[in-house]
Amino acid sequence: MDLYDRREYDKAIKEPTKIIRLDPTLVPAYQERAIAWRATLVLLSFWHETTELGGAMKPLIVVLGLLFSIAYPAFGQTIQKEWRDVTGKFSVQAKLDKLSAESITLRANDGRSIVISRAQLSEADRAFLVGLDVLAESDQQLELILPHLDRLYTSPAAVLEILSSLHKQYRRGSVAGLYLSYARAAVGGKVGLAEAKKIADETISRLRLVQKEIPDSQKQTLMSALNNRAVIAIRERKADEAVRYLIDAAAQFEDVPFVVYHNSTLLLEVSAMPQTILGLDRRSRSELVELLARKKPESPGAAIPQRYLYSLAHDPFSSPTVSDKPVADLPVPKKRETELSPIAPGYQLVSSGSGFLISPTMVLTNRHVVQDGKKGFRYRVVNESGFKKGVLASVVKVSSIEEVDLAILELEVAVAQKPLTIRSSSAQLGESFSVLGYPDPERFEPTLTVSHGTVNKLIKDGKNVLHDAVTNGGNSGGPCLDDRGNVLAVLYASYIIEVVDANQRNLAVSNTAVLEFLKGVNGYSQSNELLEKLELPEIVQKVKESVFLIECWASPDAVRQKTSSAVAENNDVSKTRRAYSLLPDLTCLQCSGTGFQACGNCRQGVVQVPKRTQVGFNQVNNQPVYADLFYPEKCPRCNGKGGGPCRACVNGQLPLTTD
Repeated sequence: MDLYDRREYDKAIKEPTKIIRLDPTLVPAYQERAIAWRATLVLLSFWHETTELGGAMKPLIVVLGLLFSIAYPAFGQTIQKEWRDVTGKFSVQAKLDKLSAESITLRANDGRSIVISRAQLSEADRAFLVGLDVLAESDQQLELILPHLDRLYTSPAAVLEILSSLHKQYRRGSVAGLYLSYARAAVGGKVGLAEAKKIADETISRLRLVQKEIPDSQKQTLMSALNNRAVIAIRERKADEAVRYLIDAAAQFEDVPFVVYHNSTLLLEVSAMPQTILGLDRRSRSELVELLARKKPESPGAAIPQRYLYSLAHDPFSSPTVSDKPVADLPVPKKRETELSPIAPGYQLVSSGSGFLISPTMVLTNRHVVQDGKKGFRYRVVNESGFKKGVLASVVKVSSIEEVDLAILELEVAVAQKPLTIRSSSAQLGESFSVLGYPDPERFEPTLTVSHGTVNKLIKDGKNVLHDAVTNGGNSGGPCLDDRGNVLAVLYASYIIEVVDANQRNLAVSNTAVLEFLKGVNGYSQSNELLEKLELPEIVQKVKESVFLIECWASPDAVRQKTSSAVAENNDVSKTRRAYSLLPDLTCLQCSGTGFQACGNCRQGVVQVPKRTQVGFNQVNNQPVYADLFYPEKCPRCNGKGGGPCRACVNGQLPLTTD
């Protein structure tokens, strides 16, 4: 598939499958970025089809695409901890309500508002606030960078100066440094490479400060910065120095990030070649091999260019509070009413579904809603009828039967809401029912949604109900209720056809399969069925407090593994580069990007040619004395030019191939 063909890309993103889980983030990484990438395909096409821009412009336009594709908006989070004064005599358990350069505002558990100068805080608390400053300033940098991106390909020098200014102005921000170090290295020649090195080192220092105070945060961003610093070292032909940065980048995650694995293996390969310009000493080579042998690499999903790769992937720059002095004229991100802080630092909200209460401490949902209960995920149960702040939960049981897509979440605290009743008798053909749930909270708002359908047939040996109720991603795990309020089935999937029509079919796990799954579950007991027929509004009013939105949060490692799995299924080069936010370094190392290779026969086009020359007379016989003296002449091999075009590249740029 051509990277620059918008229609092909749209088709690939929307490729219909026979059955797709009702999960809004089924393919989370590159699908979320699809809309942003479409906005840049015109510019990428312009680069692809036009040669007048020259080699220096190509990387900058790619930077533009990656900026759009990975520039996630920041979201707020509330920090609650114990704060101490500088003497250590006083402390308070409170939430951080407001943060400014001189002071902070705390919200105590009893509701009191406490304003305290930073200078009055303990050294540990002041250091913690510095870490938050880095995130806040990075967020502000990102907001200020975005408006200039449309001028990056028409006025590159101006935009690079703006990026430099933002990097200097926000002394603690890291986002401008991440982009700027790549851009300088890509187009700045030797001077730009020296500047890129300095900027990359500053960015790494700022990110390490954040990690010191907020562990497990900005791991993706730091990995990218370290990887890019390694590529800069390779450009300087300092292979041993590059190894140190690659090892440090790999340490950020359980698995070796793909870009680090790719650059490491390529460096090992190139350094083993005869007459290589990238020599590795024995110790560095051994350390790098040991790392790759010890840790599992991410799967690339497709062959990619055998070039050293930069990474511009980064975490959301999540600022815990809004500064007292926000940047003027910036749009305020829209926050939904039930939006809460992340479950833990570094965790990202990757998907959501629905579920319902089956006991005071248990919620029934779908297996795919909780990501099969895999390691690295955490869950929060929310609704607008009494659980706006949410309750944390953990997976206690997952079905192993494919068509019985069920899982049980155990709540950290028992709730007073009444559990729903699972009906014991099978669903009847033609029976009407209602589906309750929280479809796509970002699109439809995070409020309870009701739709109506009919039982079309029972399939899969009675384990599944085929029906025609209208559902969307996020409905998964929601209850299907009969006209008395009993659970008839649990929604879980949809048949997707080429052309969606009025006869769209959906799937739900039947009540008999649900009861079979719940057998022997400690803490669950089947309640008496409801017998009185009710109007639908009455049913909704009775059960709405027991139906939940389930948030699934992923650790940094889980996010990367989820991305890797999604990309591997597609096996497409351009999608792989987009999903991992990868940019190849096309600078030829043989000529250092100059496109000129020195002649091996001369020095700056001049050779010293020996000529037999009379240097005097013999005083005995008065005969002339001769000796070989060297005279400068134009080099016959390069015709006095000092060299010629580099044979390994074109104008200092390597071809972009997947060989």
